[in-house]
Amino acid sequence: MMTVEMVLYLLPMISVGATALLLMLSAAIRRCSIVAFSISLLGLLCAFVLTFFNEIPQARVTDLFVIDNYGIFGMRLILLATFVIVLFAFDYLKTKQEEVEEFYVLLMISCLGALCMVVSNHFMSFFLGLEILTVPLYALIAYFHQRSNGLEAAIKYIVLAGVSAAFLLFGMVLIYAQLGNMRFDILADNWAPMWNSGRLILLLGLSFMMVGVFFKLSAVPFHMWAPDVYEGAPLPITAYLATVSKGAMMVLFLRFYTQLHGDTVFAWQWLLSFIAILSMFIGNWLALLQKNIKRLLAYSSIAHVGYMLVALLSGNDLGASAVIFYLVTYFAATLLAFGALMLLESNQNESVTIEDVRGLFYVKPALSGCLVLAFLSLVGIPLTAGFMGKYWILLAGVSQTKWPLLICLVVSSAIGLYAYLRVGVSLFQDQAPRAEFPKAPCGVLKITLAALVVATLMLGIMPNSITTMIQGAAGSL
Repeated sequence: MMTVEMVLYLLPMISVGATALLLMLSAAIRRCSIVAFSISLLGLLCAFVLTFFNEIPQARVTDLFVIDNYGIFGMRLILLATFVIVLFAFDYLKTKQEEVEEFYVLLMISCLGALCMVVSNHFMSFFLGLEILTVPLYALIAYFHQRSNGLEAAIKYIVLAGVSAAFLLFGMVLIYAQLGNMRFDILADNWAPMWNSGRLILLLGLSFMMVGVFFKLSAVPFHMWAPDVYEGAPLPITAYLATVSKGAMMVLFLRFYTQLHGDTVFAWQWLLSFIAILSMFIGNWLALLQKNIKRLLAYSSIAHVGYMLVALLSGNDLGASAVIFYLVTYFAATLLAFGALMLLESNQNESVTIEDVRGLFYVKPALSGCLVLAFLSLVGIPLTAGFMGKYWILLAGVSQTKWPLLICLVVSSAIGLYAYLRVGVSLFQDQAPRAEFPKAPCGVLKITLAALVVATLMLGIMPNSITTMIQGAAGSL
């Protein structure tokens, strides 16, 4: 039974849902992009502030949700990333000849689904949150319908997302049939007693579920949708797919894996190790072959999933902390990279290639610096956020002697370094850029990029500012 206290725990999600409703009412009364932008920012800010009133060891909201420090940290990360993407979208949408109010509505609904996922404790809330997150993305990917590649990307995403959802549901059914419950914590209590009598069914259920999970994470071999969808979607939505969509699933999967003591299931460990190694090598190797920067970042994001799986496979508090910290650093660097690309993309040049940015440093030095810093962080160079993220992963792996995975991580990161260097070197070559880039819009995007630069450097130079919060979040799992 839902009580008033339980409703208070859900206030951040209620705030985002109310923001979507308010945006629809506002658009029905009078269309105004500035009003829609302001309502979206205020709603997200309100939801973020409300998360600070829920700092408690653990509270259950019916069987569906669990509010703890881990879930609250996940909500804050999702809300901050969505806030940044809304800031990006404001300047980006001004250059498009489209009504933009529905864009913000769909984004808020998708954000609500992500929030549901990070505090889920039940298969039902897991699946409903996933669908609420995913369905608006079908429209957002194809939002600018004049672009044929956007429509193509949306159709691919719809078909593959539908297939992966079917696999996910079938896996849930098999586990429910064997264990008789859909709550994560109760599944964990019944897992060991039922393992001997129903091992095959449980392994099949986990395998089918992993298809849905790895599709959303774009891990190999369920990654083929990512480069086409990243390239075809509007840049703010590409940034959303790379951060919020992927991050919400990783936060939920870490909770599910930890509560079910996945480190004790040898077959699951073997499967995840195989997926991690494939994702690290194939992601970085295919990134080497790309000329389009959005496709390069798509394949790069596949490799980063592999890195996080290495930390997850450590199976202890340090491993969980490493996953969370790496998510934070990955969010900062990825948003910085896509924010910089938004200042380069125009209606005439919607797909920025490495050749297009040749010599860009001599024309736009600050923007080139943002791109270089983002790539340095993604590859893990010292004094950037990405270096500390990889350091935590290596520390977690060493603590559990995961030497084969760590060797693969180091070797694949070297391959990824060369992929990023291709862009970095091109920026500094003494030649005028091939493409005609648009004049920089108003200061909203510039200020946001400056904040992301500071965050990327601060996380690399002074990571202690957030590590205590991360360790507290990991400890509540």
